[in-house]
Amino acid sequence: MSCMDSDGDESSDSSEDEDDQPIVQMKIYRKAQEACQNLYINAPRIDLNLMHDFTESDLFTIDGDSLLADIFAHKGLDFTHGGQLLHFVYLVEHFLQDFQEREGQFHIIFFTEAESIWHSNPLKLLARRTIIQHLEHNTNCHLITNISHPYSPKWKAYIDQEHPAFVMLSDGESLGRKRRMLIHSLLRASVQYGLDCAFCSAMRRSLRSVNTFYIEARKAGWCCGSLKQDGYLQATASLVRQNAKLYSQADLQRICGQLQSILKKQGSVNLISTCRDVIIVIACAEVMKAAFTSRKDEMDRAFTEGAAQACILQLVLLEYLPLEARAQNIPDDKEVSPFNDGLMESFLKRLHYSMARVMASYTDLCSKLNRLDVMRETGSLADLMDGRLLYATLYLLQKSTEKNIETSFPAEVMKKFQYLWQVAVDLSDAGDENANHLTQLPAAGGDGAIMQAPVHIYKNTSTEMVGNRSLSKRRKGLVQVSAELVTDYVSNRYLLSELTSNKAVNLRSISTKPKQFVENYHWHTGKPLKDDYDNTRDDTVQLSTDPKKRKWQLENNQKFARYMQSYGESLEGRAHGLMQQTITVDKGNAAKSKKVSAKHQGQKKKQVMSGKERILHDKLLKDQATADASAGHKWSNILPDIASDVEAKKYTAAVNAIDNFLDHCSSDKWTTEAMLSKMDCYWIAWKHAKFKTRSEYLTQPSSLFSDLTDAHPMYYPIMLFVCCQEILCYEETLNKNQVKMIGAYMRGLGFESLAMSIKAMECGKHFNFGEGSQKPVFSEKLPDQDECSVGISCTRFQLQFVGQWMKRNEGTDKDPRVPHFIPDTWQRELLDVVDRNESALIVAPTSSGKTYASYYCMEKILRESNDGVVVYVSPTKALMNQVSATIYARFNKKLPGGKVVCGVFSRDFRRNALNCQILVTVPQCLEILLLSPCRQEWAKRIRYVIFDEVHCLGGEIGAEVWEHLLVAISCPFLALSATVRNPQDIRGWLQASQDFKQQQAEEILRQSSRKKAAKADSNAYKVGLVIWEERHSDLEKYVYLPNEFIPVHPVAMLNLTKVKAQGLPSDLTLSPRETLVLYDAMEAAYPACQQIKELEPDVYFQDIPILQKQDARNYERDLKTELMRWIEEEDTADKVETIIGNLKAKLLQHVSDAKKTRGSLWSDRAATRDYAKLIRQLNEQNKLPALAFSQNRNLCERLAERIASSLEDAEERMRARFEARPLWKEVQKIMERLEKEAKRTQDKETYGKKKPANQKLDPNDPDPRSAIHLEVKRTKRPAWRRPGSDDKHVNKSPHVDAERFEACLSKSSFFERGKLLAAKYYLMDDPLPSCTLQGEGNLTKEEIDEILERLPDDDTSNNLRWLISRGVAYHHAGMNNKQRVAVETLFRMKYLKVVSATATLALGIHMPCKTVVFVCEDLWLKPLSFRQMSGRSGRRGYDLVGNVIFFCVPPQKIQHLITSGLPHLRGHFPFSVSFVLRLMVLTHNSQDKKSAHEKALALLKHPFVCYKSQGMEEVVQHFFLFSVDYLIRVGLLEPDGTPISLSGLATHLHYHEPANLTFVSMLQEGVFHNLCQPSRDGSFSWSVMETLVVILAQMFGRITMPMATYKRKKRQGIHSKVVFGKSLHMPPAFAKVLERHNRDAWKVFRRYVHTVCDYAARSNTVKQNVLPLSKVAIQPNHLSPSLSENATGKSNVLKTLQASANQSTTLSPFVMTSGHSDKDLPIFDADILQAIRQGVHIEQTKIPTLIPPSELRDTRGKPVYLNAYVYDFFKHGSKTVIRKENGLDSGDVFDKLKDFKLVIAAISVALEELGPKSDNVVRAFRQLGNEYSKKFKLQYPSYRD
Repeated sequence: MSCMDSDGDESSDSSEDEDDQPIVQMKIYRKAQEACQNLYINAPRIDLNLMHDFTESDLFTIDGDSLLADIFAHKGLDFTHGGQLLHFVYLVEHFLQDFQEREGQFHIIFFTEAESIWHSNPLKLLARRTIIQHLEHNTNCHLITNISHPYSPKWKAYIDQEHPAFVMLSDGESLGRKRRMLIHSLLRASVQYGLDCAFCSAMRRSLRSVNTFYIEARKAGWCCGSLKQDGYLQATASLVRQNAKLYSQADLQRICGQLQSILKKQGSVNLISTCRDVIIVIACAEVMKAAFTSRKDEMDRAFTEGAAQACILQLVLLEYLPLEARAQNIPDDKEVSPFNDGLMESFLKRLHYSMARVMASYTDLCSKLNRLDVMRETGSLADLMDGRLLYATLYLLQKSTEKNIETSFPAEVMKKFQYLWQVAVDLSDAGDENANHLTQLPAAGGDGAIMQAPVHIYKNTSTEMVGNRSLSKRRKGLVQVSAELVTDYVSNRYLLSELTSNKAVNLRSISTKPKQFVENYHWHTGKPLKDDYDNTRDDTVQLSTDPKKRKWQLENNQKFARYMQSYGESLEGRAHGLMQQTITVDKGNAAKSKKVSAKHQGQKKKQVMSGKERILHDKLLKDQATADASAGHKWSNILPDIASDVEAKKYTAAVNAIDNFLDHCSSDKWTTEAMLSKMDCYWIAWKHAKFKTRSEYLTQPSSLFSDLTDAHPMYYPIMLFVCCQEILCYEETLNKNQVKMIGAYMRGLGFESLAMSIKAMECGKHFNFGEGSQKPVFSEKLPDQDECSVGISCTRFQLQFVGQWMKRNEGTDKDPRVPHFIPDTWQRELLDVVDRNESALIVAPTSSGKTYASYYCMEKILRESNDGVVVYVSPTKALMNQVSATIYARFNKKLPGGKVVCGVFSRDFRRNALNCQILVTVPQCLEILLLSPCRQEWAKRIRYVIFDEVHCLGGEIGAEVWEHLLVAISCPFLALSATVRNPQDIRGWLQASQDFKQQQAEEILRQSSRKKAAKADSNAYKVGLVIWEERHSDLEKYVYLPNEFIPVHPVAMLNLTKVKAQGLPSDLTLSPRETLVLYDAMEAAYPACQQIKELEPDVYFQDIPILQKQDARNYERDLKTELMRWIEEEDTADKVETIIGNLKAKLLQHVSDAKKTRGSLWSDRAATRDYAKLIRQLNEQNKLPALAFSQNRNLCERLAERIASSLEDAEERMRARFEARPLWKEVQKIMERLEKEAKRTQDKETYGKKKPANQKLDPNDPDPRSAIHLEVKRTKRPAWRRPGSDDKHVNKSPHVDAERFEACLSKSSFFERGKLLAAKYYLMDDPLPSCTLQGEGNLTKEEIDEILERLPDDDTSNNLRWLISRGVAYHHAGMNNKQRVAVETLFRMKYLKVVSATATLALGIHMPCKTVVFVCEDLWLKPLSFRQMSGRSGRRGYDLVGNVIFFCVPPQKIQHLITSGLPHLRGHFPFSVSFVLRLMVLTHNSQDKKSAHEKALALLKHPFVCYKSQGMEEVVQHFFLFSVDYLIRVGLLEPDGTPISLSGLATHLHYHEPANLTFVSMLQEGVFHNLCQPSRDGSFSWSVMETLVVILAQMFGRITMPMATYKRKKRQGIHSKVVFGKSLHMPPAFAKVLERHNRDAWKVFRRYVHTVCDYAARSNTVKQNVLPLSKVAIQPNHLSPSLSENATGKSNVLKTLQASANQSTTLSPFVMTSGHSDKDLPIFDADILQAIRQGVHIEQTKIPTLIPPSELRDTRGKPVYLNAYVYDFFKHGSKTVIRKENGLDSGDVFDKLKDFKLVIAAISVALEELGPKSDNVVRAFRQLGNEYSKKFKLQYPSYRD
């Protein structure tokens, strides 16, 4: 029956290719096929987690035929016995439901032409047409079925309209060549249209990840070729089958008319109850009619009739049999008669084709039969036919006939069967002159009706149909465990008793191998290993007793101290005047903090001033009077000069002089006087501004992208208003006439309402300063009304132009806890949290100032004692280095006993980690300390933990470590983040964990004090939530097209469908200007709306003359509320589309125009081409410094080099032009003469009047006046030239430094001086000022040189120095720490103005800038990282507004970034087998076992995934129990929980599970000792080293490779192995151990799967007969008692079927319909979740099996390849070859090779501790580590171990 599953394999496709088709058509087809195959093979792929890299709001498209192709190839689906359509539907729904549970948004597309793929297989064709109807009628899935093929313009239009993130399709490997080409055509068309592609084939799923291979369209477009549809259409045309075509309307009308007529004849009784009945009856009738009208023999017609009867009987049984009774084990195919099998196969093909034709016309059928109520029932579409049930029924009936066993069917079953059969007979006879030729059944109620047309297809029926029983009785078998941690954690005693084996487990056999290993090789397996802390490189300097070495160490310490001080000052010290604090322990600090906190909560009482306070007050008044007098004197001195500048119309100079005075003025009185003068200056300038018409400045773009200068037409009115806003803050110091003058200026601008408000203030104020002058400072008179009106209202003017200067609601009273700045209210709340010793989750935007609480917390702990420790947890090493430098710059404290203030601990190095009070570390390292038994005493000293960027809790890698830390710590904490979408959930989970810890603490107190009322400090266990949503600076967004910045309005990026479903993004904010633009667009779209009239700015703000930022925010909120109302109401939704279109029109028009002139706009090449122009324009508009983000490291470097090269080229041209002038030759002569004079002068001073004749010049003479030294300076490469470039200026320009130039200048004549000054910069060794982006900065040249001297002497650093000389640089993780720190420091100190960087710079790194540029569309650029990166611009205290530039980023990507919400943070599966082992080691080996036990118990009881999910708690408990059982059985734990054997080695390598457990098994088996046999010289041969690498690479270096990539590599004829396979495999002895290890692991964990499912079955919380997505219930739930009764002496077929069905509580009953039972569970090892019962989660990735490469398969049974990059590198030692031939990115190559190097080092260190030094295995791994390190260091010389 295998032919039933044929859908056209390679051979059939090949034969189809040879059909009699025109040669031209064949050429077109083959050309298209080759193009599709080339793209499929050559397109670069990455392994991607779709659920991490795309948020819940991202729409993607699933190709329906691709999904079907992979499901049809599923190993567990039986499509060979008539088809299991219900199992098929279940698999489709399971796939889709998994995405819906993850809140994925998707569309499903079925191309109409793609249906031809299945035409040759009627069952699959039926399945395709059925699933389309089922999904349309029974689910909420959005289906697209009106697009003919991928080359259709409709597909392009769909992509342009919906902007899906990617299309999910199959790799086509399960199809034949021609059909595969149709799938690959979708890949080709999608890539050509710019749509990314993800493969649903070989998809790997876990609780929080869906990993698959992914193709980025922008990187694969080069291999698409020209896009033509001819080849596609040729392929589909050749695959079309006549018998698969649809019914004509006439035929359909005939059938429906006949059916209705027949049913009417049947009378009022209508037993057709489902649409399935209609479909099957029509199909059977059509098949029978065709059989009896054709010239077939009588046997064939009789067989057709009998088969049709059996099919209708099967149809009836579907209605009465429960789902569990359909899990039948039908006889083997060998029992089937070949002849009858052919007849049955022929009948089923015809039946399936007929059913497929009916399903294709299902919609028309429903409309024509709309009077039948059954057509409204659509649930049965999911279960049209059960082929195995059909075969089982036929077997039972044949057996009853042959064995003379009388069978019976319940009366109602027979009644319906006879009714349906009669309808089928009548329908087949209708309109036929040979009517009534079919068998008529006896009256309803009779038995044996099916025997009227017997169908015998089996050779014999001696086999009994016996179902496989459930394995529940054999599932018990847990070793009895007496460990206290196990019994305390699994509090459900019933669960433990149920799972524990009744029989004693033979533990003696388990412990035999470890004992034999110890006896044979004399290893100390019980010896505690050093933890990862001890094995980390220690950079702490231990002073030597050798005086010379000690002196060298002290000098290095001083250099390091200067470096850290400089680094810290670059962060915030020097720029903000922050001085290092000297901390002393203050025992009363806690009480003092509480008092201060209370004081700033409004609890301070008013007191009478004491004598001392009165004296201080008088002194303050006296000082103020002195300051007033001094300021007045200064003002009177500079006023005449300012007046002269104003008179000469030098307004900028006048304003600068006033600003300079204001910067140093501490007198409020003279501040107001100066500001009034400034206003007058601006007014005069505005009056004299020369514009042709007033409309010239009114029509200027409303965006103020460029920094506001006097070149802007609205500059003077804006600054005049800003001055007014600022001066009114000094209300107490203003006199009456000054207030009148301010009002006059506003009236002159046309702001009458504001002037009236100021006049009201004038009338209502009592002035203490007299009348003052009535005349302006510089003007002749006060402005007249509307004298120079700006032409718009004051409110609109403020919204449009003054948004960034609006006053914020900031605190005004200082807080002594943070004396260097005034905290906001929410920041005071944070300080109060620390003072109360509480925990808090803080969610606030980037640059809002949430980090200050961290440093206040550190200071608090430093002041409390010398023992307390604060731990700062950083997500990256870069941020770790930055924080440690900040601490170094902030705090100084004298500590006893070798203690220090700050220490660091990373996986690469540690410094003063355990003898410091502030430890800065990364999560993995803190987990090492907290779970290490020997570090528990240190852990008790921790007083506070600060988690920065805590949203990493939802990351893809290492997220569970963040969970462990948040639960394991026993002290308060601060968790900081700017991007948490569900903070309430995080806070609730953390509070639940803290409540549990409080209960533990109180229990300990009760036991120790023996008092029942003992309570722990409640404050320490409180978790607060502090949320601040207001960003201090607005972000203005622009798209850069060549020569132009186009504003991007956030509302223009909205997708109406998405907003209707999800609402506006919570963090979508508008600047005041954008708010006004939105109002104008809404008013233009719907001017009659009453609500929009109320939102008119002048009406809304009629009582607010001067707007503050909060006022604008309120207006924005109300406007967005009204917009959302319009979206939700159908009448106004179209107006919103108009608004969005109008706001986006300008951008789209400019993009269209740019494409016509510039070609590609979104490629890396376009970015490199136009990047220098972009930076030049940003520099011209004063928008630097800037950070340009791209995740492509190579692109980051190319961008920086592009700017530097363009600047260098410009300098070459300028120097060439200057040196062509006669002035240059004169300057050279002057310099030459001055040099000679300087030399003669030096000679006289050194040797007297006469120089010795034999005196020779020393070439190494450091004297800059030496002629030889000058010659050296002339011949070396100038500093402004790129390293390695050809120098055109050697021996032409005498490059000198500044000091030498000044010396020559001082000796020159007056005329020579002028010429030298004109050539100054051309004589200097540095780049020309106009050809560099270097800023003036806050560093001296010596400090800059010191920073650059720290860089290593290599090509990368030399190139970086050259870039820095041009004011640009790049920053990514591939640089070493010194290089990164140099770039960060120079950028912060404003020496560098442009840095191109990867996303590593976005995680908390302090690098404030004016502008952030996003370069090119990047897959890694997601809404979360977009918010992190854009937050670098416009940071508080630096800029009033931030600028975000999209450069070479397509509009749809911009839309995605701006409008997509943040992802929800969800818990990951918390445990692994190694983690359980670590907990057991912790509780057993710790000295304070009670504390360790509590910590382990807290970790077990409070994983985040179990919060609000009780079902997961049971799953996690089961996994823990079976992990313990597994560890006992493999000899790593005793039954009492004691770690034994090589458990220390397994935990030492816990990062690499399951490889660590496999390695331990191999070591215990002794196979490594058998392999590692030394040569005669004592070393190990190359063969041994090579074999070790092969073994270790398959365990510790596993990276899968797509099949297409493997094909491409083999096609290219490369020489590397590339993948593990037959020619590169594990040695047989190791393979046997691995096989045994996997078998043992599967044995335990399959029992775990059975147990979890069995436990869930008893709870019965999830109905198993309900489909997961559609929620269609397959009825009935159980067999009715009335149907299971046997007639006297007869066998009830229904009862027999139920008795013969397989039973299982593990597998889903839908899966069991394909004949599976518990014993078949291994079939589903690739994806076990598709097979087990619903409602149960098994984290398959945690099962500690290591599948050898030869056995790696996906769910279709297709091979999965394992990349052999580790072995290949060991063979040839080239990172370049690895990148090219093994398909890894350059960044991945370094990371992966480094990780493997660290693995070898970790194994070697551990083995040296456990085994004798002379042991061969120990020595072999030491040699392997050395050889591998040498190869690694040759490729990465700057890497330091």
